Amino acid sequence: MKHCRGENKTSTFHPAGDLIDRVMRNYSGVGTREVLFENWQEIIGKNAHLAVIYRIKGRKLAVKVSDPCFLQELVLRRDEILKKIKERCGQGLITAVDFRYGRDS
Repeated sequence: MKHCRGENKTSTFHPAGDLIDRVMRNYSGVGTREVLFENWQEIIGKNAHLAVIYRIKGRKLAVKVSDPCFLQELVLRRDEILKKIKERCGQGLITAVDFRYGRDS
């Protein structure tokens, strides 16, 4: 590819849709948060109905868990859950998860 200064450089072009998707996954915009909610069952597992997202503040996810035994399980699986969030929603969306006992009201 010929540049303004006369240098010959090769460049790889990527479809605009791929670039937009990559940018959206790296920033915590509304679209990426929707992906988190859409994938919650897959991220948490069969008892996802016991764990309700109640706040996303910055890059920290706060989850209320209505069963104390399941709360303990989620705390022990925290690293696995963060990894799944990053795989499905992008690296920059959530970097910390806080699980608390409580009922969704």
